[in-house]
Amino acid sequence: MGSPHHLADAAVTAAHPAAGDGNSSKAATAPARQAPIIAQADDLAAVGELRAVAALLRPTLAHVTAGLANADTAAVLYAYALAGTGHPAAASAWARWAHTHHHHGPGHPTTLHALGVLAAALLADNHPRRSAACYRDLIAALPSLHSPTSDHILAARADRASALHRAGSCAAAHNELTGAWHTRRAHAGDSNELTLPMLIRLAGMYRDCADTNLATYHYWHGTHPARGQPEPLRHQVQHAASHPPRPEHRALCTYQPPRRTT
Repeated sequence: MGSPHHLADAAVTAAHPAAGDGNSSKAATAPARQAPIIAQADDLAAVGELRAVAALLRPTLAHVTAGLANADTAAVLYAYALAGTGHPAAASAWARWAHTHHHHGPGHPTTLHALGVLAAALLADNHPRRSAACYRDLIAALPSLHSPTSDHILAARADRASALHRAGSCAAAHNELTGAWHTRRAHAGDSNELTLPMLIRLAGMYRDCADTNLATYHYWHGTHPARGQPEPLRHQVQHAASHPPRPEHRALCTYQPPRRTT
């Protein structure tokens, strides 16, 4: 497993995928050897060993070409690993490459995974409007693979809401997340492991937008059912509920809390 310093250096040098000519003697690992490497990287990613994923795939992608079979699969795994180890700009470059140079087709799960990684990396790299646009495209494409009430689509809607909120499109963010939360709640109840974080995220948005009443209302409805949940989820909800408003949001907030009537 590579050290953080080594991975930081790699993220700089591998930030932009090489064009490649396909004929180089230093071409990327041959497909027959590449498949087990990708499978191993996928297994490592599944258990959160993202530094190991990056170290394993870096040589494979050193001279990647668009025509190489499974290059997009390797690239999106590498992008996911880079995003998860603090290199969002490099992750964006590789995810964009994987999404553009897709080998499986525009609607294939690998291609859509690349789009999701790109959206998340752009948000982490402080490009919320571009991130929201990617999430919009992802949400439009996912119904070919998943039902509108699936976790995949509802999670993408929640993440798009976060991007819109970060971009200052606060009312649109509230509406998107409220819709996703209501849909999830109707199918899974108040205490579901996805429903509760959505509600707490919505409360945080209202908190940042200085709507104390709605923030308190949503926090209460989230923390109450969380008391009976396993420790990781209960702690996540309680920790989020204790956060103060993010002062940087006020400069771009476009939401006006409704006036209270007496």
